[in-house]
Amino acid sequence: KPLDIIRSLMNTGIGFKTDRNPNDPKNKQAPYDDEIVKNCVVQAIMHGLRIHGNEFNILGGNFYATKEGLERIVNTNPLLEKEIKEKIKQMKQSSDTGTWAITYEYEFKLKECAEIKGEVTFYIKGKIGNYEIPLDAIQGKAKRKLYKVIYNKMTQGFKLEDADDIDEIESVRNLTESNTSGAKSKLSQLGKDSAKEKVS
Repeated sequence: KPLDIIRSLMNTGIGFKTDRNPNDPKNKQAPYDDEIVKNCVVQAIMHGLRIHGNEFNILGGNFYATKEGLERIVNTNPLLEKEIKEKIKQMKQSSDTGTWAITYEYEFKLKECAEIKGEVTFYIKGKIGNYEIPLDAIQGKAKRKLYKVIYNKMTQGFKLEDADDIDEIESVRNLTESNTSGAKSKLSQLGKDSAKEKVS
């Protein structure tokens, strides 16, 4: 059965990961049921992701597109006329909360469409308790968010909605709490959309 094949790929190196792995000695949990797995697989396929190669995860029972999956589908878009260019414009970490603010500039062009250029800032938690998250992991999270923004620009309305990083709203809150009186309004704005964008 197709579902049996899909389930055999769950929590394997060649398939897709979940946060419920009965084989994890540190955190054994019963795997997700068939309905949740089917729902997440359907969402992955709708967005052009594969069920192998760690292109999506199931987190908290929800579909989550990975950096590997998003990077592949944006760079292999058949309508891509001008390759994606992106660079980090600024990286800044709050000395009070450890939260990183990472700003990217990006540009690309699809066939028969105007060139798209943009700037976007992501807020990434830099610490979990006393543990300092490695910089490469921070940049990996930010890059994943960048590819998600680019994908949503490319699809022009068919947006990818997924279980984005759970700590995102908390990260913004930590960053803004150390600011002055404008923090609350800024938090409200960022809470609705974690990425601040400037697009031309």
